[in-house]
Amino acid sequence: SYVSLSGLNPGNAYTISITPVAADNVTLGIPVMLSIFTKPTSVTNFTVVGVTTSSASLSWNASQGSQITYRVQVTGPTSSNLVVSAPSVNVTGLTAGSQYNFSLTAVAADNATISDITSIVRYTIPAAAKNLVASAAGTNAAHLTWSVPDGNYASFFVQVVGPVNQTVSTTNTSADIYGLKVKTNYTLLVYCVAADNTTRGLPATTFLIIPAPSNWCAFQDPPLCCSGSSLTCHPENASCYCDEECQFFGDCCEDHEMTCHNI
Repeated sequence: SYVSLSGLNPGNAYTISITPVAADNVTLGIPVMLSIFTKPTSVTNFTVVGVTTSSASLSWNASQGSQITYRVQVTGPTSSNLVVSAPSVNVTGLTAGSQYNFSLTAVAADNATISDITSIVRYTIPAAAKNLVASAAGTNAAHLTWSVPDGNYASFFVQVVGPVNQTVSTTNTSADIYGLKVKTNYTLLVYCVAADNTTRGLPATTFLIIPAPSNWCAFQDPPLCCSGSSLTCHPENASCYCDEECQFFGDCCEDHEMTCHNI
């Protein structure tokens, strides 16, 4: 025999008494007592409210029930199991740039009756790249190198900030940037990116000025540009000239027309 009871509150203790009754509907047998807990409701609005390179803050709406606790199972490069009474927890000791699965169940006061599992997946923030170095490569390019970060990563995102802005994605620990301008300040940033191609860490940052070659009129500031003809109008130790008449003699420096034609 069986009976279905409805209208009970979730996550609560109930004592059920079953008493046999004779056919006269008066004579009672010895009752059997049964204590049970109803199943807590599943948690809702399970959210990662904050994440760092080594931690994740989780929150959720409280489950319905009396004296409910919560089990949080953390699975990834590092794993742990946590039990908390409040509808939030800060999980620490995680590996940077890594995927973690957070599973959550509400537990009744008997520590055995549990709700359905609710799960969420999130990447921790990658750590910063190390040892970023930038150097000029010719008159319009820069060469960048760096070392891999602590923890995990999938790729790197390189950002160039200056008069010429560029971005480059790569899985290598180096990158070449072209189309830069000489004698110009550039900020170079390298972000480590997790395997979701979205989660980035703080950038490694360096600065670079692309120098003008010593045989350019723009080698000094202001540029070396002279009217008329002048045998002294040339960069130091260079055999080319930056005066107006150099075009007649055919001995102009390489950037003469670009640098001096408006002066």
